[in-house]
Amino acid sequence: MLTRRAAAKSLILAAPFLSASAHAATGKAPGADWEKATPQERGFMPDDFAALELELCTLPTTAFMVVSGGKQVYGYGDLAQSCYLASARKSILSMLYGKYMLNGTIDLDKTMADLGIDEVDGLLPIEKTAQVRDLLIASSGVYHPTGSPGDDPNSPPRGSKQPGTFFHYNNWDFNVLGTIFEKATGKKIFAALDEELAKPLQFQDFDLSRQRMMGFERQSPAWAGSFMASGQFGQFILVLPAIDTVIVHRRAVTDEHAVLRNLGKTRFEPTRVLGPDFLKLADKVVAAKA
Repeated sequence: MLTRRAAAKSLILAAPFLSASAHAATGKAPGADWEKATPQERGFMPDDFAALELELCTLPTTAFMVVSGGKQVYGYGDLAQSCYLASARKSILSMLYGKYMLNGTIDLDKTMADLGIDEVDGLLPIEKTAQVRDLLIASSGVYHPTGSPGDDPNSPPRGSKQPGTFFHYNNWDFNVLGTIFEKATGKKIFAALDEELAKPLQFQDFDLSRQRMMGFERQSPAWAGSFMASGQFGQFILVLPAIDTVIVHRRAVTDEHAVLRNLGKTRFEPTRVLGPDFLKLADKVVAAKA
């Protein structure tokens, strides 16, 4: 049996790895639809899945899926429902950067000044020295308001940190990374996502026409790359190579609520499924492995 610590080390939060992991484990990628197998066929005890489902019913989970050996062995909720994906877009944007960094289209050593990145009210001289690589690791030292929700209200004072020296999770870095990506490649992020990830990896319910910026009325350069990645699954993907298993969990948020929240018209936060809750569910899947 895997320990919880070993399982947690396999936690991956970026959806594109799902098909890739299934392919690596089985030698083939899933087709247009997931093949299915019974829990018994993949070495799980079905009674333990019944207990798992009883616990799922107590949570605001909208979808949960277990894939083993490239086949779906368990599904809960509407697996095809698309939803707002929030900050998972940052991991996906980082993936898109890789190709263009390697072929020289994007130079990670370029600074904001080199690239002509600025704000309407101006960046500080020290902020303009931040390099693209600093933004990719959320260490730009730029604490300019982003105009989008999710930033830490207790950000350090502007100009107080040397770029590249202090990690501080924020939206500004990744919004600007989107702008840099589009200017350097000549591609819209949505199109790149479609061509370079969704189609090759067979995102089953990905729809390019659904992708859009949500709820932003202003259009400063810092916002241009922010996007909503909508796909089949949700906020947690757990890959367990040692038992050839993938677990997917989603807690959907309606588009309407996401727009209102981004516009600052509501402070309501739906009940969340936290990481520890998800890991308890994963424990039950691991324990069910005979």
